[in-house]
Amino acid sequence: MNFARETGNKMVCELVLEGGDVLGAFFPWFQGGVWVYVAPKTTVAELLIDQWRLDRETVEKHIGTLFLNGIPVDDVASACLSEGDVLALSGPMPGLAGAILRKNSPLAGLRHGQRPRKIEAMSTATCASVRVHVKLFNRLIAELGPVLLKRGILLERNKAVQCLKD
Repeated sequence: MNFARETGNKMVCELVLEGGDVLGAFFPWFQGGVWVYVAPKTTVAELLIDQWRLDRETVEKHIGTLFLNGIPVDDVASACLSEGDVLALSGPMPGLAGAILRKNSPLAGLRHGQRPRKIEAMSTATCASVRVHVKLFNRLIAELGPVLLKRGILLERNKAVQCLKD
């Protein structure tokens, strides 16, 4: 374990795990959410394509449902992330509920009226990075989990200790 940097009054460390089913230990944490750093005023599309280096086909076909702070996202290019946001990503979900919540669904009109924040609605304050709580579900844990682990995630101490025990 190497201490990588100090953020505020907290020490952040780097841990390198090799061999075995490392990803399996993180499944519960991905579903519950892990913190990641993103650049300020980043859109969901910029996070997925530019920062996480996912190809557009993966974003369009494999990520069927996105929620930003509990609100379904259709336009990933205009939904903007800010400090403390919760971004939940899922593969396509089955049934009527899945069809209604699926991004760009023809049944999207059956949702409630809230929409995610747009880029122009964001404050002009600048900072080095913001933390976003990312939750992954179903097949996306195996597909995106390794991407997040390679880029770095933040776990609270008690979650990290439990993850290492698992």
